[in-house]
Amino acid sequence: SICPRTLLLNTLSASGAEVRAQVAAIADQLPTEALSPVVTQLSVDAAPILYLSLTGTGRSAMELAEVMDSVIRTPLSTLPGVTSVTLLGERKYVMHIKLDPIRMDAFGLTPEEVRSAVIRQSAVVPAGSVEEAGLRIDVIADTALATADAFRQIVLRSSDHYLVRAQDIAEVTVEADDIRTGVLINGKPGLAVGVLRQSGTNALAVSEAVMKALPEVRQSLPSDVSIEPFFDSTESIRQSVDEVFATLCDAVGLVIVVVVLFLGSWRASAVTVVTIPLSLIGTLAFMMVMGYSLNIFSLLAIVLAIVLSVGLVVATTLTLASVYLPIGFLPGLMGALFQEFAFTLAAAVVLSGFISRTLSPMMCSRMLVPDKPRPAGAAAP
Repeated sequence: SICPRTLLLNTLSASGAEVRAQVAAIADQLPTEALSPVVTQLSVDAAPILYLSLTGTGRSAMELAEVMDSVIRTPLSTLPGVTSVTLLGERKYVMHIKLDPIRMDAFGLTPEEVRSAVIRQSAVVPAGSVEEAGLRIDVIADTALATADAFRQIVLRSSDHYLVRAQDIAEVTVEADDIRTGVLINGKPGLAVGVLRQSGTNALAVSEAVMKALPEVRQSLPSDVSIEPFFDSTESIRQSVDEVFATLCDAVGLVIVVVVLFLGSWRASAVTVVTIPLSLIGTLAFMMVMGYSLNIFSLLAIVLAIVLSVGLVVATTLTLASVYLPIGFLPGLMGALFQEFAFTLAAAVVLSGFISRTLSPMMCSRMLVPDKPRPAGAAAP
């Protein structure tokens, strides 16, 4: 039996072409009635990170699509980090020629004859070139028809007594190319403008760039057309990151308070607490070298490392590092998800242990003052 699988491709080990080649090699083993296997390579960057609603008072989806192409698409597509702009509910102008079979039979015409006549009389064809003083200019005859009246006048057959035109055997109208799908915004026809980010770019930065560009885009729109954000996937990311940052601050504060209360001395507490900012700085430097970003997984690793950074001994440091480090080497989807978490946490623990074994003893020798010896028999203060 053959089971569908979702594969996590790594550019260093595999590619879509290699997977397709392997599937094609065993295609002849499938039953004769089975359909050909299909390998689809998907990317998380293929989904828009935010949607904008485009609406207009009394405007159809076709008119809005024209406004989108002429005014909105270029400013949004050229923003830093934006790869393309997609449309949901897009409808374009097309010329519909609805043939009447009874009239066609009366004139002795076939659908193929009508099709050939329309293509022949509505086309853009090269008409030669003009050369002068070493300059060559290509000439193109734009004979394409653009209005319904022009299409109605297309000659399908001519004779000595009459001309058979398209209007004699068909109904010619300008309509939307596809009416099977559409978008309604607050009960009115509209378009959903999706913004796709480039692979590897920061979704939050792209979303902010789009929001900053909207006021200028609105100034170029007709007065009866409006564009507003109505879905932003980065909102949940931003809220999650803010929550983790708040937890990070709370963890730092609680650790400092606990250390001060238990040691009962500001000097002794400073020796222990100083490892926290130094460990954070070292961990952030490690993340920058590894190309990691500040995401939920890496921030959670830093929060956990802060709690573990106080009171570490050599055995504990090595134990924690050896426990979390292998998580980053897990194969498949789990390894890809938790790689930054595992490596960031292991680096933070190792750096904290290193600082507590080197900087902390040095600070103790400088900051901690021994109690003065009391004479024998003297009462304690």
